[in-house]
Amino acid sequence: MNGTDCELARRSLIDLLDGALSGDRESVARAHLAQCGTCASEFRRLEEAWNALPPAESVTPPRDAGERVRSYARYALGADGMPPRRVSRRQWVAAGGVGIALAAVAVAMVLRAPEVKRVIPGAAAPAFEAVDVVSGAQRSLADYEGEIILLNIWATWCRPCEDELPSMERLYRELGPEGLRVVAVSVDRESRHKVQEWVEQLGLTFTILQDRSGRIEELYQTTGVPESFVIDQNGVILKREIGPREWDSAVQSGLLRRLLGLDPGE
Repeated sequence: MNGTDCELARRSLIDLLDGALSGDRESVARAHLAQCGTCASEFRRLEEAWNALPPAESVTPPRDAGERVRSYARYALGADGMPPRRVSRRQWVAAGGVGIALAAVAVAMVLRAPEVKRVIPGAAAPAFEAVDVVSGAQRSLADYEGEIILLNIWATWCRPCEDELPSMERLYRELGPEGLRVVAVSVDRESRHKVQEWVEQLGLTFTILQDRSGRIEELYQTTGVPESFVIDQNGVILKREIGPREWDSAVQSGLLRRLLGLDPGE
């Protein structure tokens, strides 16, 4: 089984879900899923999310359904927010359109509820609790009080997260010794040991926590994974990023370097 076969199969997942594949194309796709456990697992997760999508009149989409479909949509769309050529227009409507619709519902709920404080730059970072996947110890935002924090909310099944995390590791290796705290909170519902195995395979050395309840997503009003927040020494959110980023790029690392006092003249 080669990577090209898997990539082609993943492009066909939405087609399989909405019945757009037929004949030889469907046979080839299903034959690949029967042979490749990784692609079959991804298809099952997406199928669960697809089947669990709420009706249009529903106010709150189920967490798993919303985040999985939005995550797939982000991967299909690409970093620039436009459908890349490898994704058909109908796939864009099916995956990207659903993702944007669900995100719009989430945003609308926040805007309609004046009693809920919006989690935006300038607001206090909400307190949260999560478990350290290595030690099993309970951690909270207060544990990092007085530090510059890059807080990331992610999941092992999220392809954009997998693409983003290595750049976070490179950033941490550069700025961790200077005082930057990188804290990535997984919302996987599997055991912390499963998450730890996945993290070790990726070679990540910064702090990895897990919130199996997904409560942190509600606290930070996320529209999917990944989402990231730059938090200053006073616990104030300075920046919010929706979707994957290259965290060791000049733009992203430059801000963090200035917060750490490494480039005070810029």
